[in-house]
Amino acid sequence: MPDLLPPPPFSPLLGRAAVWLLAILGVALVALAITPASDLAVSVALVTPDSPFATAIQRWGEVPGLLVASLALWFVPIPIGGMSPAHAVLRAVGHAGAVFYVLWAFAGHGSLSELGRAEVSAGIALALAAGAALTWARRRVHVLPTPEREHFWRVTLALAIGGSLVVLAFKLGFGRIRFREMLEDLDQFSPWWIPHGLTGHASFPSGHTFWSWVVLPIVALVPPRRRVLALVAALAWPVTVALGRVVAGAHFLSDVLFASVVAVLVVLLAERAARRAALASEGGEKRELD
Repeated sequence: MPDLLPPPPFSPLLGRAAVWLLAILGVALVALAITPASDLAVSVALVTPDSPFATAIQRWGEVPGLLVASLALWFVPIPIGGMSPAHAVLRAVGHAGAVFYVLWAFAGHGSLSELGRAEVSAGIALALAAGAALTWARRRVHVLPTPEREHFWRVTLALAIGGSLVVLAFKLGFGRIRFREMLEDLDQFSPWWIPHGLTGHASFPSGHTFWSWVVLPIVALVPPRRRVLALVAALAWPVTVALGRVVAGAHFLSDVLFASVVAVLVVLLAERAARRAALASEGGEKRELD
């Protein structure tokens, strides 16, 4: 029987880009491992914590990635038997987390204790209400499943959930002090590969930089002819956020590079897994037609 199915609508562009990015970032990290003084020198040269650029990145740097993750959650198919209570709660909490962070950014992204209990409680209540509303709407809105959308949500959620847990584990295990927390003599600086354990510090790796990479899988939703341009635009955001975090004195260059390595590695692995799943599904459909 002739082949009635079209080829996969997405190209391996995202995977190829991830391989090159991983190689470039890895070389940069090795260079900083060989010459750790250069890691400190970059911060000494760039840090201007009160600059509008640093303040804006501190406030908004993670927001696009969280919104993309919420969009990916929207595209997750509803099981044939319907959305179970546990499934609905997980969806609502996921959406609520993104909404709360956006509200926090609008409030100035300061310490939660500075906002006051009433403001925080109101924000949580509003975020949960928004998460519940989005989940309710998703149960009643038919979202046409497409290979592009499945590719997108699989890679994005693997990055947002799996990658963020990896970043959190490194933050807790390494306990690296931030540049802006060091004394004037800078004696507390240490190379990026040395773990310090639970110190209360959380410079390594950069959470803002990691979450800025969550915008990358959205390239899968862009028409093929525009994917290169979309990839360039998507890469510009993590570069901007990484620079902003160094300028703010919140992270060293090695912090943002390592966070980028984690993010790109997860994208690479998840992208390949998603492509294998798509090709396996296509093969099954072909066998049914035969």
